[in-house]
Amino acid sequence: MELLHYWNLIRKRIWLIIGLVCMAMVAASYYVLNQDPQYRTSTTLLINPATLDSTVSYQMSDGLVPLANTYMEFMQSRSFASAVAKELEAQALPVEPKEDEIIGAIVAQYVDDTQLFRIAATYRDPVVAKAMADTTAQMLIEGNEERIRAEQTALLNAQSDTRRVHEIDQLAEAINLLRTELIYYEDQIQALEHQITVLNSGPQSTESDTEILAARNQLLNYRSSRVDLLGSLADSQKALLAETERANSNVDTVVVVEKAWLPDEPLPRNLLQPLLAAIAAALTLGVALAVGLEYFDSSVKNPEELDFVYGMPTLGAIGIVDDIDPVRGKGSELIMLHKPRTAIAESIRVLRTAVRMASIGKPLHSLLITSARPGEGKTFTAANLAISIAQAGKRVILVDADLRRPEIHRAFGLRREPGFTNLVVEDEFTLAQALQPTRIPNLQVLVCGTPSPNPAELLSSEQASALIQALSEQADLVIYDSSPAVTVTDAILIAPQVDGVVQIVNSRGTRTDLVLRCKELLERSGARVIGPVLNRVAVTDLGYFINYYENDGYHLFRPETPVVGRGWRGFGPRKQKQGTAAKEL
Repeated sequence: MELLHYWNLIRKRIWLIIGLVCMAMVAASYYVLNQDPQYRTSTTLLINPATLDSTVSYQMSDGLVPLANTYMEFMQSRSFASAVAKELEAQALPVEPKEDEIIGAIVAQYVDDTQLFRIAATYRDPVVAKAMADTTAQMLIEGNEERIRAEQTALLNAQSDTRRVHEIDQLAEAINLLRTELIYYEDQIQALEHQITVLNSGPQSTESDTEILAARNQLLNYRSSRVDLLGSLADSQKALLAETERANSNVDTVVVVEKAWLPDEPLPRNLLQPLLAAIAAALTLGVALAVGLEYFDSSVKNPEELDFVYGMPTLGAIGIVDDIDPVRGKGSELIMLHKPRTAIAESIRVLRTAVRMASIGKPLHSLLITSARPGEGKTFTAANLAISIAQAGKRVILVDADLRRPEIHRAFGLRREPGFTNLVVEDEFTLAQALQPTRIPNLQVLVCGTPSPNPAELLSSEQASALIQALSEQADLVIYDSSPAVTVTDAILIAPQVDGVVQIVNSRGTRTDLVLRCKELLERSGARVIGPVLNRVAVTDLGYFINYYENDGYHLFRPETPVVGRGWRGFGPRKQKQGTAAKEL
């Protein structure tokens, strides 16, 4: 039952939730599409971890993973980012990234079950992304070598072996010179390869063939020199490793396997993930708002709540009338007369039955319809209830006792005078002259009459009490439409003189404190309150009255005669005999 309650709560605020979701989707899409395109490239390195035993050259499980994690944490430090930023400033790049941008752009990843380690850089400029990846790898290697040299120097100094320290420094310096020279030859090789490609693609001639031949010979020389340098570099590194091993120290080495490439296309925009996150956030916020609005809404929403608040069963629940006739006025549409086959009309019949059941213990000859404040639908309920009881064969008199804002005469299209006030104040009119017949058999109406400057004094007079007593003798039931009981005292003055009082409560429009205040005033005056009626109830709030609004076909009108024009369900208005609506039952 709790799940159903929350589901109904969400259904009531479904448009709020849908609106928030749509706004979140638009905002997420706008944010993603307005971001700068991002380019990504990566540099691949080879890690050679130090071994615990000189006879063991490779211990993957013990060395690689901890060493890779150490490198990744080191690259996320601000000092490392500062060193990379300074190195990038010296390269005259189109954009100079800051330390925070470098920390967010660099992502390191260890390739499982290998000795490979990738450094990926993502940035809005492809040239800067490439430089960032290569520079990060270079700074990592230099930092690692500097650390090794410092460790070895400290160890050898501790052993008082200055000669070995000098030899290691010389080997390290030679390695750096060999690497610088190797970079020079690699650049020359790339330039010659590009030159040969250009000459081959151009017009062929004797001079071009000569240039191509010379370039190829030079390329062979550079490649040969590069091979010699690689051998020398390997020997120097081996010698340095031998020296360090002699000092009983372990060395971790990192070398570049593949440099970063220049990305030519940006990364695809990741729209799905932000959209899903925005939708999830909007749904959470929408549901929270729906629950919060329901929690802080102090009005009565459904019949179950009204039962609990009022302390007695709800007599009926009337739905929302979507097409109130503007000519007759808001709240005065005669549903029982003009639309007797609708669900609203059926709810009035349910109310009629509830009133009849309330009169079993003590007969009801007079009934007062009131509310806590204006605009809750008391005139609408009183008029349609009077029609419904009259259609059931009872003699009914509908009295407009709302002397401040009378509406009954407009609803039925009757003259305003003479009426209730004329019968109380003047002696020239009789009750028979003031009662006006309607086109509904068994139903008469006593309109308000001439406006009174002092309605409360008029209603508290002995003449008014005598008129109320005389009206009870003229019909099976007299229904009074009165003023709001909390706003003015008119209803409180009439309530003790009638057999029963029905309070109309506007769903989601009247606070519970006003509802209880109205009931308290009526009961304190000595009135017999037979129960409340919940008006303008949404379908989702009908509760145990929902069966009367189910579209099961039982209460729907199906024309049995030919129809013309355009009307109900597109077939046109039904041809019915005069008085059919009045004989609905």
